[in-house]
Amino acid sequence: MLEMFAEELGECQHEALKLSRIIRGENPTPKTEKEVRASLCEEWSDVIQCSKELDLDVNWNQIEAKRQRFKQRWEEAHDVHD
Repeated sequence: MLEMFAEELGECQHEALKLSRIIRGENPTPKTEKEVRASLCEEWSDVIQCSKELDLDVNWNQIEAKRQRFKQRWEEAHDVHD
């Protein structure tokens, strides 16, 4: 199951990178944005399924702390002031 999980993570990564290229208009793919978004959702669902089979927990406190750090970095990068 760990190997399947790793494979699904890799497939999810590829679709995310493909979508980022579409959004930037660089190194395009023959697939449409809609197709890639659907494929990304499918791969993400596979990742979640594997994580459930492996009984992996989510650390919501860690997610919130990272969300705050990401928000701060984004605001600093975009010179956003409250």
